[in-house]
Amino acid sequence: MNQTFNHLMFSLAVLLVSCESPNKKSKILGRWKVESVVRLADNKKAPEMKAFFTFKKDGILIGENDILGEHKGNWKLSGDKISIIKDTNTTVMYIVELDTSRMTWKTDLGEGELKFVLKKAADNTHE
Repeated sequence: MNQTFNHLMFSLAVLLVSCESPNKKSKILGRWKVESVVRLADNKKAPEMKAFFTFKKDGILIGENDILGEHKGNWKLSGDKISIIKDTNTTVMYIVELDTSRMTWKTDLGEGELKFVLKKAADNTHE
C-alpha cells in the first residue's frame, strides 16, 4: 500500500510539473521588448536603448539591441529559470512575473542583482 501511494504521488508530481512547463513556455514564446533594467542594490536604471529578445519554439533565442545588433543563442526553461546559452556561456534568468504580455526577470551578471522588465512586442512571432 505504501509503495502504491508513493508511486501515485510521484506520478502526480510529474504530471503537475509537465502541465506547468508547456503553459509557461507558451507564454514566453515570441518577441519581447526590454522596457527597463534596474540594478536592485542602488535602484540605478540602465540607459534606455532599443532591445528585444525573441524566444522561438525550437529553442533558438535572438537578441537585438542598439549596441551589439542581432545575436543568436539558445534558451531553455526549467521551472522558473530561463537559461540563455551563447557559445560556451550560460546566463540564468529567474522569472519573477510572467503573463501573456509582461515578463520580469532577476539575474546577477557580476555587478549586483538586476531586474529586467519586458513587454510583449506588437510584432510578435515565434515560428
